[in-house]
Amino acid sequence: MSVCATDLLAAAEKAFSNADCEADLRGVLSRAYYSIYQDGEAFHMSLSSPGSLQPNSRGGKHQNLHEQLKNPTINRDSEKAKISRKIGALMSSLHVLRVKADYRREQHLAQSDPLDSIAGAKKIIELLQAPTEKPVVSPPEDPKGPTTGRPTLTRIK
Repeated sequence: MSVCATDLLAAAEKAFSNADCEADLRGVLSRAYYSIYQDGEAFHMSLSSPGSLQPNSRGGKHQNLHEQLKNPTINRDSEKAKISRKIGALMSSLHVLRVKADYRREQHLAQSDPLDSIAGAKKIIELLQAPTEKPVVSPPEDPKGPTTGRPTLTRIK
């Protein structure tokens, strides 16, 4: 049985609703981030060229992915580039919370951290599901032909 990002995020939400201690809440932050990580990585891999890294970038795999998503090398004004920048920024924010949850036990969790993490992951899923092509209404090919006279939708890049 395979699962998708929404399944994993639902598990994080369930864990949040059942949380009764700080360890549970830290688990929610981690689950929310990892619910979207693979899809964020797949989105980046789907771009026609990888995003850029700073010449002196010394981040790990996760930080490099966020940076590349925030700096796409595809047409800057394209929908995919805009989505990439948004996903990169959101993933970076979620990663900060995940690191705090998993590695910075001495740092206090804000009451809003779990909800912010879940909301950020939901926004990323929404962005990943958004069409990256704009629908254009085209006229019917032959107004006297077998068409119903209704316009058809054509997707363009």
